[in-house]
Amino acid sequence: MGVVERIQELCLQKNIKIRPLEEQLGIANGSIKKWNTSSPSCDRILKVANFFNVSVDWLLTGEQKAFVITSSEMELLKLYNDLSDDDQEEIIEIVELKLRRQRLKNSDNNSSSTDENPI
Repeated sequence: MGVVERIQELCLQKNIKIRPLEEQLGIANGSIKKWNTSSPSCDRILKVANFFNVSVDWLLTGEQKAFVITSSEMELLKLYNDLSDDDQEEIIEIVELKLRRQRLKNSDNNSSSTDENPI
């Protein structure tokens, strides 16, 4: 899979077509589809990688796993980064507590359903 195919796959995941992507990033119409036969400039590759929140390495080689962050996850990250260090630590503790409670609840639900005896 080449760079163009990886971009097409990312476009499918984000429900965007190549042409609007090019327009949004200020890349000439039809440029991306030519990148399998001609080398794109570093700044264009960087624009695409940043748009999709993937590494340039992955975009060019496919050797790193694509990591796509949704807009709501990005907003949560921005809010988290605006907190003080102490508040960030407190948020981590709260999330870990919530996860432990959820796992406990899930394990209780699983064990109660297996404990039932058929009549």
